Amino acid sequence: MAAETIAEVADAVSRAGTRLAIHSWRSAAAGNFGGWQVARCLFLLNCLLGAVATEGGTFPNAWNKFVPRPIYTPGHPHVWNELTWPADYPLALNEMSFLLPHFLKEGRGRLAVYFTRVYNPVWTNPDGLSWVEVLTDPDLIGLHVALTPVWNETAYFADYILPMGGGSERHDLHSYEQYDGQWIGFRQPVLRAARERLGEKVTDTRQVNPGEVWEENEFWIELSWRIDPDGSLGIRRHYESRERPGEKLTVEEYYEYIFEHSVPGLPEAAAAEGLTPLGYMRRYGAFEIASGIGAVHEQQSATRRTERRGRGPLRARLHQRSGPGQAQRGPCRHTRRRPGRPPPGWRARGRRHPARLPHPQRAAGVLFGHPGRMGLAGIRAARLHPQPRPPRRPRARPDGAHLHLPAAGADPHPRRQRQMAQRTRAHQPAVDPPG
Repeated sequence: MAAETIAEVADAVSRAGTRLAIHSWRSAAAGNFGGWQVARCLFLLNCLLGAVATEGGTFPNAWNKFVPRPIYTPGHPHVWNELTWPADYPLALNEMSFLLPHFLKEGRGRLAVYFTRVYNPVWTNPDGLSWVEVLTDPDLIGLHVALTPVWNETAYFADYILPMGGGSERHDLHSYEQYDGQWIGFRQPVLRAARERLGEKVTDTRQVNPGEVWEENEFWIELSWRIDPDGSLGIRRHYESRERPGEKLTVEEYYEYIFEHSVPGLPEAAAAEGLTPLGYMRRYGAFEIASGIGAVHEQQSATRRTERRGRGPLRARLHQRSGPGQAQRGPCRHTRRRPGRPPPGWRARGRRHPARLPHPQRAAGVLFGHPGRMGLAGIRAARLHPQPRPPRRPRARPDGAHLHLPAAGADPHPRRQRQMAQRTRAHQPAVDPPG
């Protein structure tokens, strides 16, 4: 990139002020060593300019994305999974799943059954050939099941491919950070909804979806009952009906519970139209929970300051609706600071008055805090994973054959082959056909 282009971009960013919106999904953050530093550096620009939760700025997605509580919430596993959360990376925020093939090849464990769900690591991850190695080695991964709506590079190496439904072939909830508010949407399988409105009774999405596409909700419920038929493993109880104890949880009851108990304001809005919450979502497909969320970080700091002064807690009002389609804003009026005042926690050292900072820098007050106040003072050097090793040559399979990769443009569909990458596992029906 030309130096003039970089200077032009820098000038545009510096003049944006609090109206700087930066988003990094994968882009340069994926496929590069240390790539996630790209996302961190980009958001640091928002902090330096004070363009966080401002008009035209960038909001943390968790402030606007709504995730309802489901009917059951299983507890955490009682065993630590070193393949997902290795001790080598004690400060990792998310699971280290992209390092799985390296851990398996180092002998840290073995997977008896591995599900990939809408995941194509052979293509997406920077070390795709390492994934090919482990996906074709039964000593490392005993059985690989790919849940995917499309044919992809990873599915080629699967023992079973289970077609997933697209957005019009399944029930699903979704919520995106599109504006200064919170909303939730409800997807429905189009053909099933149409057949049911015509008076037909549908008990399984495979009865109406083309290609025997089985929606995930029904699949996981059925699979859990097959794995734990008598409930002795403690799995089946998370997929049992509350209305009919001892029977399978239905998709209708699953979403009915969520809409009645986990979406603030929805039951009242539905009752105003003579509908159940599920009926309301089936008719309209979306519901706004709150608007005008604003700068949540300032609202929280205001609550803490008020509690310290002995005035009692300020009750969060983000989810209290004052009328149809409206929501009360949080106590933003208590968070305004006079121009020139330093950010919370700032102390002048050797001065009579603290240095005055421009407004954008005051909004990024966390950058000027002492490390000890953020709980970082006692952290010792972590034993990090070794740096990347030289590439290894592909290992031969137990039968002496070398790893086989599909040729460019190879299409296995004409023969409907199920044997992937020379795995000699015989084909077996994965599930019973729909009744």
